[in-house]
Amino acid sequence: MKAISYEGLRTMSVSDHPKPKLKLPTDALLRVTTSGICGSDLHMYDGRTPLEEGTVVGHEIMGVIDEVGEAVQSIRRAIASCCLSISRVGFVLTASAVTPNLVSL
Repeated sequence: MKAISYEGLRTMSVSDHPKPKLKLPTDALLRVTTSGICGSDLHMYDGRTPLEEGTVVGHEIMGVIDEVGEAVQSIRRAIASCCLSISRVGFVLTASAVTPNLVSL
């Protein structure tokens, strides 16, 4: 899959990465169709916030749910989704076409 990676001060590149896989029963995979730039991306891009070279950036995304783990009950495959925030602990707030209110994976 393609992703945007931070390559150093004011340098980004399109890079190839393996497709992610479900690891936990609570995981879900989103096939990203659209991504936006956030202010935190600009802080890293300009060097005001440290970031390791090669890190994939972009965390305001829209897409379609490709897979869900067996413990995921609030969303299902093929639902259009918008991720409002991504945390390193793996939880995402999602606004889906089926559930117009915010739900948590």
